[in-house]
Amino acid sequence: CVLATRRRRREQSYLTQLRDREERYKMALWATGEQYWDYHLDTGRLQRLLVHPHDRSLSDEVSVHRVDLGDVIHPDDLPQAIERMQRYVDGETEMYLSEHRIRDDKGQWIWVRARGRAVERDADGRVVPVAGTAPNITLSRDVERDRRIASEVLRSMNEAVSVLDRDFRFVSVNPAFARMTGYEDGEVIGRGAALLDSDQHDPAFYRHIRDIVVRQGRYSGEMWQRRKDGEEFLCAIESSAVLGTSGDQQLYVCVLNDITQQKRAEQELRYLANFDTLTNLPNRALLAERLSRAIVRARREDNRIAVLFLDLDRFKDINDSLGHAAGDRILRAAAVRLQQTVGQHHTVARLGGDEFTIVLENLDAPEDADKVAREIIMSFEAPLILDDRQEVAISPSIGISLYPDHAQVPTELLKQADTAMYQAKAAGRRTYMRYDDAMDIAIRQRATVSGALRKVLDRGELRLVYQPRLALATSRITGVEALLRWSSDEHGEIPPAEFIPLA
Repeated sequence: CVLATRRRRREQSYLTQLRDREERYKMALWATGEQYWDYHLDTGRLQRLLVHPHDRSLSDEVSVHRVDLGDVIHPDDLPQAIERMQRYVDGETEMYLSEHRIRDDKGQWIWVRARGRAVERDADGRVVPVAGTAPNITLSRDVERDRRIASEVLRSMNEAVSVLDRDFRFVSVNPAFARMTGYEDGEVIGRGAALLDSDQHDPAFYRHIRDIVVRQGRYSGEMWQRRKDGEEFLCAIESSAVLGTSGDQQLYVCVLNDITQQKRAEQELRYLANFDTLTNLPNRALLAERLSRAIVRARREDNRIAVLFLDLDRFKDINDSLGHAAGDRILRAAAVRLQQTVGQHHTVARLGGDEFTIVLENLDAPEDADKVAREIIMSFEAPLILDDRQEVAISPSIGISLYPDHAQVPTELLKQADTAMYQAKAAGRRTYMRYDDAMDIAIRQRATVSGALRKVLDRGELRLVYQPRLALATSRITGVEALLRWSSDEHGEIPPAEFIPLA
């Protein structure tokens, strides 16, 4: 009786240990979310022990399913799973390992990593069952896929991407970084970002930018950087703070885009839009902008502005005789002479051809503009020295208009200065004239006479008169001059001095 009691106690203890081991095993499967499986090669049947993670009652959470491989493994993955099992059975691999899709207990496809080994062999040493586990790797596989996609995106980007640690030392860089900076990843990993700092900025500038990234978590802007060969380039930079894989390590991702050529092209377009390419002076568009701003300032400060419209006398004759190349050199030399005479603080612009405009600000009296005009005319007393050391003598004619005396807007000031310049030419050239209202009357009269002159032949308004030529020694008429006269029904007798130049 005592022996039987002891035997029953040993059996109960053994059963208790088995149940405890079974519970621990089920708990381990439940905690890891893995499946236990065994596959019998002789029958081709797969037995799965499923633990339901949502069910906390460990005694009821385990279910066993016996199915064919084709019923549980995705059709596209089944050939690979069978092929790898055969390789293991044939001794080509140390263990069975396969990643494939299976149906879960909800009928959805999930990815698992099945691993197993033989647990029994027959008398001939052949593997009979293979058992193992199959953890769900769907999430990690998706993460890995996303990581590969992100890695490939970084590799294919034209922008240079670098990851830096909290001390702004390089952790990793993409291939575009090497192409842009000349530094391979092995040359920069572990080194500080100051490696790329340029002399275009003060070191305090870079420290300030990095301080912004630390405090605000991001920075966006433009800065100069330096390549490995010492060449400096302008880049647009986007920098932001991210957490490392541990969740607490601070990292910084910097994206660099070389915009040197872009900025250069923008500057060239801006230059072409605002400057004359021959003389490097402001063109008509920039002149209008500067003159508008000058008028605003003058109105606010109650100052006077003068616009000087300048034309080179007989430039066409010089251009035709010396050639257009020499004419271009004359215009460049004239531009330099004008800017030197009036100073850099006044605007000198070229409108086109041999026409220049000067804007003088902060004048106390109209006579100040006259003084500058005289200085300009005197400065052209000395010949212009061309590039080939050739000397050319040329003089300007200048017309002057004043704000607010003559006009309130840029277009009117330019028009009136132009009118005054033509009057200066009519007065004999190499002089200046200040605009007055009578000039407009003369211009309108000139336009009226010019229009009427086009109709004289149709109207028969021209006639000849003759002036005899007398030889004093013999008191004889030796010839006559034939002179043209114009009698207009509309305008009366028009003097030759008025209509002959127009004709």
